[in-house]
Amino acid sequence: MAGSEQENVGPEVVPVMPGRRSMVFRGVVLLVLALLLLIRPALVMASLTIVAGVLLVAESLRAFRSGAKVPGGFRNLTWLYAGLTLVLGVLCIINPLAMDFAWVLLIGCWQVMSGIRDLALVFRRATVVPGLLLLNGLLALIIGVVFIVMPLAGLSALLWLLGVLLLCYAIVLLAEAFWSPKAN
Repeated sequence: MAGSEQENVGPEVVPVMPGRRSMVFRGVVLLVLALLLLIRPALVMASLTIVAGVLLVAESLRAFRSGAKVPGGFRNLTWLYAGLTLVLGVLCIINPLAMDFAWVLLIGCWQVMSGIRDLALVFRRATVVPGLLLLNGLLALIIGVVFIVMPLAGLSALLWLLGVLLLCYAIVLLAEAFWSPKAN
């Protein structure tokens, strides 16, 4: 190669923009889902949990079928996975509200553990920026305790947050669909 010239060895990468119709369709679906989440959060969450339950049951059936083909000790592990997935799926279908609360409690426990870890790192001086980690640890601890003590408030907060996030995403997607010159 001569001087600063470089030879292009691979194929040229051309960015692919989704079509305008696809972007509008996705934007409208997300907009409807966001508004439903903000207006009727319990209904949407229960519906999503039931859909997740159906998907988990389907996954467990697939795992049971493939478990027979798995060699040796992994067969038992695969069947254990399939059985637990089946139980989780059936619980999601039978009692979606209880499963929603279980997720909130799980997130709460995770936040408490994360907060304790962050605070321990601050007090052991194992970080370069202790102030930010201290703030993060305290916030995680507070959020975790609130989710555990008041799971309904935690679930409501998560649903509102998801609704606002989806609403913003839908608005940006629709704006891009209508104003982007490259969307076709």
